Amino acid sequence: MDARCTTIQAPADLDPASQAAPGDLQVEEVHKVSKVKLCRDNGIQPRDLRSLDTDMRHGAHPSSNVSCVTHRSPTLRIYCSRIPPLSEIHTLSRTSTELTTRANQLLKSMSSQDVISTAQMQEMIEVKDSNEVFLRAATSVKDAVAEILSEPDDMRKMYLTELRNGKARELGDDDEVELLLETYLKYAASLTLNASRNLQRLNSASQHLTLLLSSTRNRLLHLEIRLAIATLAVSSAALPGAILGMNLTNHFEDHPWAFYAVTCVIALIGVIATQAGRAGLRVARRVKMEQAGLLAGGKPAVRPP
Repeated sequence: MDARCTTIQAPADLDPASQAAPGDLQVEEVHKVSKVKLCRDNGIQPRDLRSLDTDMRHGAHPSSNVSCVTHRSPTLRIYCSRIPPLSEIHTLSRTSTELTTRANQLLKSMSSQDVISTAQMQEMIEVKDSNEVFLRAATSVKDAVAEILSEPDDMRKMYLTELRNGKARELGDDDEVELLLETYLKYAASLTLNASRNLQRLNSASQHLTLLLSSTRNRLLHLEIRLAIATLAVSSAALPGAILGMNLTNHFEDHPWAFYAVTCVIALIGVIATQAGRAGLRVARRVKMEQAGLLAGGKPAVRPP
């Protein structure tokens, strides 16, 4: 297992008694160094190298592959060929890439459209569920690797060749396996962090979508209430017209100002009905806000006497 190592040096004209600023340092060499050699030369633990940038993009993937393990007995013959360990890590890596791509495409399509379709909301629910399942799986793998790292006896028994030859390693002499597991632990932690970030982004988008839907629903309800108030006003104003429109003798038609007086009365009734409906709407809204404040733990406003 290699790590990228950068050697830096201070300028030649710098006073040894002074400290060099980060911008004055010059990169002398960038090379790869074995983590095992780094631990042995400096007397540090492999777990302290977990934050180093491990070179995993080039060359073989870090693994403790065994060429073959054979076992013969009079009734049983076993041949284990080269099988990569921790294949779950590779599966989780591919799944993480797929879920991240789906989440990015979904959020991009939702942000570029003014109207969110039902198919997009259904896809967002599916992506959220898939990320939650992936997060649980990645957390389980990370916990399993961490549990193995806490058992030195299990790590020293992973040297199958020496164990088969009857030369089991001593406790603590397992730097290669510990470095390998530390790398897998770091990678599993990065997968878990990536899944958590995807879930956070999807939850934020879901909350934003919920607010938009609530705002649209409130506007529709407000429009419906206004239409109901207008209908009440028109119905109230139509009542005098319906009474006077009956073909009965009422002597209003003989008065020269009867038409204008009835028209003013009808208009006044419509205005009164409209104001009564708006007043009822304000009272209902205030009561609803007070109830919401009480449910949220707020104190009701105290009116002055």
